[in-house]
Order: sequence, then structure tokens, then C-alpha cells
Amino acid sequence: MFLAPHHALLLLAVLVFGPPVSCPTPDFSRSGPRVAPETLPFPLPVFRVPLVDDDCPILAVFVDLTRPEVAEVHVVTADEDHPIPVVDQLYDAQRWFGLVEPARTFPFVRRSRGRAGYRRIADVETFVVELDTAPLEPPKAIRFPGTYSGNQRWGVLLARHLSATIPWEHFDLEDGRPVLHVNTWNHLFSNEGTNGCERHRLVTDYPVYLGSRGDVQRQFDTVWTNFGLDL
Repeated sequence: MFLAPHHALLLLAVLVFGPPVSCPTPDFSRSGPRVAPETLPFPLPVFRVPLVDDDCPILAVFVDLTRPEVAEVHVVTADEDHPIPVVDQLYDAQRWFGLVEPARTFPFVRRSRGRAGYRRIADVETFVVELDTAPLEPPKAIRFPGTYSGNQRWGVLLARHLSATIPWEHFDLEDGRPVLHVNTWNHLFSNEGTNGCERHRLVTDYPVYLGSRGDVQRQFDTVWTNFGLDL
């Protein structure tokens, strides 16, 4: 499968100049006021992030409380940086334009199978907190639907999106909050760290809003449309 000529030129431009990152980040407060953590039915996590990821900070966390038995948590980070710069540019192009997608054989990318891009560089990863409906009881578990790292380390070249459900009692707690280890460059989570003694930071404070993953994407779509950048 080959790219159309105009798509090939666009991809070449992305590799040379990078994606159009001048498009501004959404004003997430448009979805409503920030949520006070103490009003949520579960303690928000503390993220343990390697210092090498300092260029990709957490921009916001959205919590979807549509269903009483679970809370969907959507973590928005500024970017995800592949350890190989050229591949990183292709990843950015894939998220923005939808031209290519990862492949397991050389050259490790292929033409996207009809999927449109997200029109964003920002990365959005989701996990699900299984709530205990009994008063004052801690959550039962955290589900990682395609966002679990397993034993993969930060510099893995092709990170596999694994799934797992981890009981609440298997998480370390920091002031009563579960610690989520960000183990890979594309922000896959685990209750255990895989990067040994690599220097890290604990991210305890971040903007929190109510909303679904669809709400997050709509904000990026709106910025794109208002900027007149549709292709």
C-alpha cells in the first residue's frame, strides 16, 4: 500500500519540519470548572514519571462518572516521544494526520487503514477505577484497557498496549493515593516500576475536570476547526 502523492509530500514535510505544533492547546476549563479532588468517590493517583519525560507534562486529567460502579480516568499529556527521533516524527504524524500507523516489520510503519488523525500531538491514556458502592470502602481495583505496561521498560522500541486489572491492595499508597508508575515512553501504566534506579518525579498536583474521552477529543477538534487548519 502506497501513499497518495500529496500525502507522501505531506509526510515528507512532517519528517523535515515536524507536525504543525503551533496549534494551541485547548482551554480545558471550557468543559467546566476544575474538580476538587476531595469531591471524587476515589483518591486520585500519584504518577511516578521518569525525568526523561519532563518535556511531556500532564496537561489535565478528565474523570467520567457516568456509571456509578466505575470511574474512567483520562490522562492528557503534552506529547509522547519515541526514543528514535525519526520514528517520533512519524508517530506525531500518525496522531495528527492519520497517514501512517506502526508496523512490526521494516520500515516499522505502514499506510493507515482508513483511520483519520486525531489533529493533536497530545497523548491521551485511559484507566478505569472499579468503585465499591459501599460507603467509605476503598475502590476494588484499577483496570488498564490497553494501557498496561507489563514488564516493558522506558526505551522499548515498539511498546505493546497490554491490558490488566490490578486489585487496589496491590498498589503502593502515597498519602492514601495509589501510585501509578509510567513505565514506557508512550505512557503505559503499572502498579510496579520497571526502570530500576532511573531518576523520577512524583506528580501529585494536576488540573482535574469532569468529562469523557470524547469530551477531550472534541476540545482538540474545536481548536483545529477554529484555527482553519483542516486539510
